[in-house]
Amino acid sequence: MPYYTDIGSVYGGYPAINTAQLTGLNSASVLAFINQTENEINAKVSNRYALPFANGCPILATLALRETIFRIGIGRGLVHYPPAVQGRAPLAVQHDMDQKLLGQIMEGEVNL
Repeated sequence: MPYYTDIGSVYGGYPAINTAQLTGLNSASVLAFINQTENEINAKVSNRYALPFANGCPILATLALRETIFRIGIGRGLVHYPPAVQGRAPLAVQHDMDQKLLGQIMEGEVNL
């Protein structure tokens, strides 16, 4: 069961994901992407923090939502990044920033 984000938030955050004809996704598939993302986040932060957080963690919720959308977008071809423009693609840039932030959390440079 997801802890940081949910299916409704993913659909609301990137409405194209909710178009089954375009993505071939159903709620169970979106949930699988959410679980993969949250498992990775938990693996990264569990060395420094006891999980689950009693009252949630807004920054991890934001990261989980954005990272789930990124993974679905890339995996389902909703977003294409030719090598020449990859550095300027908004979701790719956000993904890189989110991964950097997770690294800073793991290293104790950013506290939750």
